[in-house]
Amino acid sequence: MKVAVVYNRDTRGVINVLGIQSREWYPEDTISKVVHALAKADHQVEAFAFDRYLLSKLKKFLPKLSKRQAPGIVFNLALGAQGKSRYSQLPALLELAGIPYTGSSPTGHLLSLDKVVAKQIFMASGIPTPNYRVFTNPDQSAQHLQHPLIVKPRGEAASLGLEIVNDDQALKEAVRVVLDDFKQPALVEEFIEGREVNVSVIGNENPRPLPVLELVLPDSEKAILTNEDKFHRTNRKITKICPAELPSETAAYIQKVAVQAFMALNIFDYGRVDIRLDKYHQPHVLEMNSMASLNPTSSFVQAAKKGGLSYNQLVNKILQVAIERYALEEPEIFGLRNKHLQSAPRV
Repeated sequence: MKVAVVYNRDTRGVINVLGIQSREWYPEDTISKVVHALAKADHQVEAFAFDRYLLSKLKKFLPKLSKRQAPGIVFNLALGAQGKSRYSQLPALLELAGIPYTGSSPTGHLLSLDKVVAKQIFMASGIPTPNYRVFTNPDQSAQHLQHPLIVKPRGEAASLGLEIVNDDQALKEAVRVVLDDFKQPALVEEFIEGREVNVSVIGNENPRPLPVLELVLPDSEKAILTNEDKFHRTNRKITKICPAELPSETAAYIQKVAVQAFMALNIFDYGRVDIRLDKYHQPHVLEMNSMASLNPTSSFVQAAKKGGLSYNQLVNKILQVAIERYALEEPEIFGLRNKHLQSAPRV
């Protein structure tokens, strides 16, 4: 099968630089590892930058969908160049062009990246999540919320802009930073003091939760994992324990909640659910990462390894579940006619 690995790098391929600029992209070595993993599975693979020339390049590389030849597919590593709901941009473009791809639809990415909408869905679905308010100016009141509070941009990922505050003056300053630096409202929620864990999920009709992974932070005034920590720009040593040391019943319940969050936001193929545990080990879902990192040291990759999947196997598993998802809709084109694939897909 032909697989086009599509990634974003910068804004050189856009017509205008406009709106919120993306601060996320995959490093070249991770892109190379994904290409290698797919090639090792005998796929014909090529990497493409996500820019305004992409469709013409994909038209030349990928076969036109038909019943007479194997289909091609995009392996989505593109986090978007600029603007709101950036994760949705490539899937929306590919759906317009009729090109299959791995990962969530525009809807799943949009719901996940907008942290406020995600929390509203969690609450409506009975999924525990911290109390919150949305701030559009620094002088708003945090009444009905109890300190400490955590402040973050409404529509960013990778722990960008996170700050813990313990009083109203610090809250005002943190909100001002989000409004000025990220040009968007601030989500202010009660900080759950306890253990930080995450659960990666893979699959569609019966999503499989991977082992619970715990992030153990060093003793310091920073009780959260920052963007600088995630990308190794600090000296803090972050320990990842997988599986987390939890009673089996507790771990199973956390995994169940994670799958509920995954399904509630209509995520496809794979994702990671970030959770804080309170002192009673009760989970509180913070957010859903619909583009869980495939960097080799990421939580998703480490949890997959503990779940029995090597890096190459994980990459090809993501491809497999995406193909199975499309096979539910177009079984003749995608060559999967097994009777167990006749149930209706999630939409």
